[in-house]
Amino acid sequence: MENSNKKILIYDAEAFNALKKSVQTLFTESTDRQIPFLENLSMNLDEGDTCILFLSDDQLRITIKEITNTGCNIGLVSHPKSSNATNGFNLNKDPEKSFSEALESERAIESDLLLCNDEIVLNYFAVGEIMSFLSANGKKANIFRKTKRFFQFARKLKNIRASLFKFKVEEKDEFETALTDILVVQHGKNSLVSRILSEEKYSNNGLLHCFIFSPRSILQLVKAYFLKLFLGTEQKNQAFNFLGELKVSELKISSNNEFNYDVDGRIQTSCELNFRIEKGVKIIPA
Repeated sequence: MENSNKKILIYDAEAFNALKKSVQTLFTESTDRQIPFLENLSMNLDEGDTCILFLSDDQLRITIKEITNTGCNIGLVSHPKSSNATNGFNLNKDPEKSFSEALESERAIESDLLLCNDEIVLNYFAVGEIMSFLSANGKKANIFRKTKRFFQFARKLKNIRASLFKFKVEEKDEFETALTDILVVQHGKNSLVSRILSEEKYSNNGLLHCFIFSPRSILQLVKAYFLKLFLGTEQKNQAFNFLGELKVSELKISSNNEFNYDVDGRIQTSCELNFRIEKGVKIIPA
């Protein structure tokens, strides 16, 4: 059976209607079928089809799960409410340009998908108070903005507490450690935070990245943040000498007490979480 090679646009109707007429025309005339998003959508896809997704983060999680293991390629188009997919997959923020890139690319790669309790993580998972400071883009900020951010961080220190967490890595023995923050991402370069913390290139190696922050004192946090903020990313990971990193295909994180965590900007609570990497999705690279 030959691949059908149809180009199918799956879109958020509200965001699509807000586009310029010329961009709407480009989207529709460049694709063979156009399907508005519905949560229980039956798409009748054929192997070899290319699905161009102009959807919000929430809609993407649903749709990508439906497309997984169909043999279809996926092209992602930046959307006003897809900031996590845009960061996680390094998309052009202009919908017209990201659409053209998805349409014109001649190859799709089998991409890793990070799952947390079987839910797709588009960008990051985080525990802790300091991630928002590390992820803010201070590269273009002047000295006054950086100083303001530094003191905002200092005021946050009163909320930072070390807690005991247990880690179970694949088939290895469980270990327990005290930490202030955890960051889990799909790739070493797929979120704003990990671009600051890791030197690893964007890759599909079947491994997730878990960063563990275990500072011995508040002073270590202050020093690390100061070096990163004022001296820039040239410091690499040297400022964070209390930073541990795991690269694994499966991971369980648990605690004796409930803890809050942030998945792509959504705050939730649990005592135990399971992470794994899933294959089976062919993504057209940005």
